[in-house]
Amino acid sequence: VEDSNSSCCSLMFYIMNYYHYLFLQLLCNGGTVQNRAVRIANYKLRFTLRSSGININPTFAAIFCTVEVNISYKRIWSIAYPIILGSVAQNLINVTDTAFLGRVGDVELGASALGGMFYFVLFMLALGFGTGTQIIISRRHGEGNSHLIGKTFDHALYFMAPLSVFAFLVLYFLSTPILRAVIESNDIFEASVSFLKYRMPGIFFVFGQILFRSFYIGIA
Repeated sequence: VEDSNSSCCSLMFYIMNYYHYLFLQLLCNGGTVQNRAVRIANYKLRFTLRSSGININPTFAAIFCTVEVNISYKRIWSIAYPIILGSVAQNLINVTDTAFLGRVGDVELGASALGGMFYFVLFMLALGFGTGTQIIISRRHGEGNSHLIGKTFDHALYFMAPLSVFAFLVLYFLSTPILRAVIESNDIFEASVSFLKYRMPGIFFVFGQILFRSFYIGIA
């Protein structure tokens, strides 16, 4: 057991050094890791593993010994700028909503903020699961296992549908007593309940949108 643990620790140590070497090459080459540098690191890792007498699964070895990295600032920016634009657009929508509601009245603005936060808590349930689904779909897409993407999406759908029903039931039955406990103003409380009353049916569409968003982002 001690020999096995020692071998595993040694393997992880060499793998960490391997990726540390690639990262240094990334910095030194102005944002691009040259294939020649990658091949040199591959040979170093293979020689180190052989000389240490570490026996590993061939598939596992192939993953870490045949990596070809091609990272550039242009590729990073091409991935980052749609996310930046999406975040900016969402904040502009929030500012616009606040500006309109502020002109309607203080009660309406407070009801939108408090009712919206309660709604957002349930929204985060779907967003967290959708993020995990997106990661798995991206991995399957990168591996070239397209047939597994549909299976992952189906499993996420089977989970997301009951979760949306649960979120709707929480909104329908528990929103009033919970808001009553945290809101002192009767006017804001009644406006918050009215606000959620109109937003309740939309929870099904929100969960569906998150699921398809995870799918399309995952397949790039």
